Amino acid sequence: MDGNILVAGATGRTGRLIVEGLRQLGFKPNVIVRDVEKAKKLLGDDILYYQGDVREFDSLLEPMTGVDVVISAIGSRSPVGKNCPKHVDYEGVSNLVRAARMKGVSRFILISSNRCHQQQTPNELFWTGVGMEV
Repeated sequence: MDGNILVAGATGRTGRLIVEGLRQLGFKPNVIVRDVEKAKKLLGDDILYYQGDVREFDSLLEPMTGVDVVISAIGSRSPVGKNCPKHVDYEGVSNLVRAARMKGVSRFILISSNRCHQQQTPNELFWTGVGMEV
């Protein structure tokens, strides 16, 4: 099977598992990564790589072309700065969804383990770092 599946966050722990699972099922997924050379070392050469950044909407449009399914496994690892949850988990997912809609993607799958290791109230779990209040 050819890849009309795009994986965002493919170089993370969960993303690598998703890519490997898709391969085992016979898919050749496309991936969007910030650093193609780093990604090739982790994932190999038999993948179609797109360089992009979920924080930059315009970089997501080309990778979405001809895609039927987007799987997002992105996640922030820093509580502050350009890779904080607001910029990655909130704005990044929003950018992915907008780009997918613009390009006619039929299915968007969001995989998240954000803060699952910490006991949180629902408000803290969903809105911490996002800059919104419930």
